[in-house]
Amino acid sequence: MGVTEELKSEAPTPPPLPAVLVSHAASPAREVPMPETEPLIERLSADNDEFRRLREEHKKYEEELTSLNGVGFLSADQHWRVSELKKLKLIAKDRMEAMVRRYRASAHA
Repeated sequence: MGVTEELKSEAPTPPPLPAVLVSHAASPAREVPMPETEPLIERLSADNDEFRRLREEHKKYEEELTSLNGVGFLSADQHWRVSELKKLKLIAKDRMEAMVRRYRASAHA
């Protein structure tokens, strides 16, 4: 057995993806809301202006990312924008998740 085959056989198997991630061949993995979380997200979207704004921003960033990912060749500026959009999208998601956690904590208190 050659060195390459030995390295391949010794490489650890990566852990499986969490159940909440769905992967499609043509698109990156995306999160699927947990069934008990969806009604809460809808309620926060209806009642909370900041949550609604963050959700709209997150959606806008996702749409722009999808558009840029559909381009065959990205310029340096476009690569930078993709990186920026991913960060902005993550920030919005983190803030929304923090709001969901606070809402759940206050509902159980």
